[in-house]
Amino acid sequence: MPEDFTILVADYNPHIRQFLKRELMRAGYHVCEATTYNNIFFRITGDKPPHLIIFDLDLPYQTGLDALKKLQNLVPPIPTIIYSDLTEYEGHPDIQKTEAFVEKNDDPARLFDAVNGVINKYYHARATS
Repeated sequence: MPEDFTILVADYNPHIRQFLKRELMRAGYHVCEATTYNNIFFRITGDKPPHLIIFDLDLPYQTGLDALKKLQNLVPPIPTIIYSDLTEYEGHPDIQKTEAFVEKNDDPARLFDAVNGVINKYYHARATS
């Protein structure tokens, strides 16, 4: 059941955050937001870290690749989907380690399919019970 899952949406653009929050909540997910990489790390080190992170590489105060490396070194890891216009990074080795790279100009259904795929891949037992 989606309501058991929390997704962290990290994007500097308030319109993107609100759109994703609205659509993911409509699908039954809990959603929290972040506007900077510091906000991401604050959220993931709290009592209830998210089950999935969706973030744009273009957030202020730190490079997206540096933040991604920190996320990839978390124990336990948190699955990550990159949702960005910075398509020049799509082939980068660190980006290839994420669950998906979805360009913001693509059909949003591609992002939501990636979210469902991650939930089923990492949390299959909980998602089907």
